[in-house]
Amino acid sequence: MKSKPSPDTPQKKSWRVLAGELQTTDRSLRLWRGRPGAPKVPDAQQWRAYMAGEGLGRPRSGELTELKALLLREQIAAAKRRNDRESGQLLPMDTLGDELRARSAGFGMLLRHTLENDLPPKLLGQPIAEIRRVMAEANLELISRYNSKNYFAPDAVAEATLAADKGEN
Repeated sequence: MKSKPSPDTPQKKSWRVLAGELQTTDRSLRLWRGRPGAPKVPDAQQWRAYMAGEGLGRPRSGELTELKALLLREQIAAAKRRNDRESGQLLPMDTLGDELRARSAGFGMLLRHTLENDLPPKLLGQPIAEIRRVMAEANLELISRYNSKNYFAPDAVAEATLAADKGEN
């Protein structure tokens, strides 16, 4: 019949002392001993190197404080973004994307309308100097409409197109 080893045996005491030196528990150390590449002897230097390489154990108190501070800063930044979004100072990315797509489509319609409907009759048979002047005016008009708040309104572009079509007939 085998008897249980006494807790005061040198091997057990060495592992317990090692666990204390490494600031971990006996149980964790026992689990880690079964991992591949783990040191077989209770040597503190070997175990510290192994634990660092494997990412085992608790971070040192300075590292833990630094991690907590980083987490707190991230939580504060997230709360500020949420508050800004809820107060209307920030737009969610999907809303912003929808708005940009609508504005670019509206401006594309305005640009196309200007280039295809407004300018050809004005430029027909004109000398190059006059074409440049008319194009510069059209460019300034497009920029001013772009800078206005409702330049992209599809109704305004549609109305302008209808008016141009009626004028041609």
